[in-house]
Amino acid sequence: MDDGTTALDALLKAMLGGMRDARVARALGARWPEGAVEHEPDHVWLERGGLADGLLAALDAQLLTRIRERLGDEAEEFGEVPAEAAGSADAVFGWVVDERPQFRDLAVAVVAGVLAGFVGDHRDEIVASMRAAGEAPGADREARMAEAEALLADAATMVSALEGLPTRSESDPVDAILEPAIAPMERAREILEEVALDDGILGVPAGSVAALDRLRDAWMAEVDAYVAAAGKIGPPLEQAAVGTFEQQIYLLDAIVALQEALTLRVDLQDLLRLAHLRLAKGDIGEARAIAERILAGNPDDELRAKAEALRDSVSASSPLGRDKRCFIATAALGADAAEVECLRAWRDDVLYPTRSGRAAISAYYRVSPPIARVIAAYPTVRRFVRSVVVLPAAHLAEAWMRRRPS
Repeated sequence: MDDGTTALDALLKAMLGGMRDARVARALGARWPEGAVEHEPDHVWLERGGLADGLLAALDAQLLTRIRERLGDEAEEFGEVPAEAAGSADAVFGWVVDERPQFRDLAVAVVAGVLAGFVGDHRDEIVASMRAAGEAPGADREARMAEAEALLADAATMVSALEGLPTRSESDPVDAILEPAIAPMERAREILEEVALDDGILGVPAGSVAALDRLRDAWMAEVDAYVAAAGKIGPPLEQAAVGTFEQQIYLLDAIVALQEALTLRVDLQDLLRLAHLRLAKGDIGEARAIAERILAGNPDDELRAKAEALRDSVSASSPLGRDKRCFIATAALGADAAEVECLRAWRDDVLYPTRSGRAAISAYYRVSPPIARVIAAYPTVRRFVRSVVVLPAAHLAEAWMRRRPS
């Protein structure tokens, strides 16, 4: 499988490369080139031998049988796999992809199920492999959980000081309270992430709180902190209000934290909150899409009414549009220039979906407004920035977007 040429190879690479616990992936034979970032499926390969061979044998033995078990009324449409392919998971999956593409998602789900079952059945061997690699699960779970809880309590105490600030405060006193409070939250999350990975392979001890649940709580605490900070910088965040410019940085950070929480467990109430934050930030299209997702999730009557109200308030005819801020480019070229629209698209479609990209956007929002004011005030500076910075950046962004896979 090392050449990565088959459909099943590619799928296993993606599944192993995307595993939350890279230690488990390594125990199953996943390898990354030296210096490559783990969790990057494009760089992973499967080293044969040991558990990797066992996994492939399990797929050979179970894939077709499990697919047939799940076909139900669609068995006739699926038809018969060629006899020469029946004993090979590689051949079966390839046949499905090529000849029965409408069943590809079902086959992918079956592969994921076989992989999960194999991990559960070979837990002891995986832990032994971890120990041999010097990365066994920690034995001090209770102490680590207690440390994380203490850090979160300290952070909560710090954030509560925001209540003593007057409304419409400047950002400096808000940040003086907020930034020291975020640091213990980050450390607590690091600890909880490690414990959650251990829980994933060892199980949560009886009577204990799942570290993954507390990790999600820690992200939600950060959401609350940034929302509280935004409420001190500008007006209260009403459900149908777009926040002020000064609130945007805090809203972006709150959105990032909430999206991280949602990767751990999707909750429709939290999705509604994300939609309101998106609306407050000015991301109108995203807010509407989230509302539609909630409505498609069979919510209770109360939540349905709230989601419908939000959706209706940000209908396609809304004049608010997407987040129009691109400060330096706007100062140099004007808000409606094609190059500015290109840079906005690059921000929204390339940068925003990644954690590092969102961090870059947040940093840009913090430093660019005063620079933009200087550019707007001096025509000579504006011409220089337009020709030397903005236009080349727009051309690079356009080329990047053109080369990006659709």
